[in-house]
Amino acid sequence: MVKYEHLVSKSQASLQKIMDFLGLPFEEKQLNPLIYGADARSQLDVFKKLANPIDTASVGRYILEMRDSERHQFERIARNELSYYGYL
Repeated sequence: MVKYEHLVSKSQASLQKIMDFLGLPFEEKQLNPLIYGADARSQLDVFKKLANPIDTASVGRYILEMRDSERHQFERIARNELSYYGYL
């Protein structure tokens, strides 16, 4: 399992783990936003982050963007999964 927080903070190690799992080679260029920023998909709003380096800016963002009532409801519904993956 690769947690999002680990993927964005230890990108190379996480991506190597993913590629090993897939049985494919890891290549440094997979982390280079200059290569994927030129991809036509990066022009689409949903893929705009392809042109930027991986960063930790989104970690914990839900706390700022969700109302307390929404977060509590989500945590109540997903409690087992959140606990299993170490988020509670």
